[in-house]
Amino acid sequence: MTRPKASGGRFEGPVGLMVAVIAIVVAAALVERLTRPRGGERITPLPMPELLVEGWLNTGDGPSPTRESLRGSYVVLDLWATDCVPCLRSLPHLAQLSREWGPRGVEVVGLASEPASRREAVQAAIDRVPGMDWPVAYGAGMVFGQLGVEMIPTYVLFDTEGVGVWRGHSLGDLEAELASRL
Repeated sequence: MTRPKASGGRFEGPVGLMVAVIAIVVAAALVERLTRPRGGERITPLPMPELLVEGWLNTGDGPSPTRESLRGSYVVLDLWATDCVPCLRSLPHLAQLSREWGPRGVEVVGLASEPASRREAVQAAIDRVPGMDWPVAYGAGMVFGQLGVEMIPTYVLFDTEGVGVWRGHSLGDLEAELASRL
């Protein structure tokens, strides 16, 4: 009985193992590079969707924001979730951005993917961040779908006419975009 010969016979033993490991590392690096969210980009203009959500927090006794009530301001939609560590880490920075850019006509609106059954978790996240005083919705899955959001946090900037002009994952890039417009 003879052993079948490997095709080509070049990469047997330790050399073959080394080649396989290198190939896997290169493939993993390419996948990571090609799927990493970019900082942000200007987008094909799209209208702000209706803010159809299950409920609102942080609105006090005032009305919930609507597409119509936000017209005339630049609007940053922050799409996030309470189980997203990068989302939670970004909230203090977003509070700073809101303080700096609010007087210049920028409104921040938070949209959390959690359903009404997780309302308390969303409220707890709000309570942990000093200065997080903008309206935050829960049960915003429909808006996530309308905007095609697949990775969070995602920020979408709408101009004063309610037209989406920028989308990304970096608050630094969002701030640079605001600076170029205001």
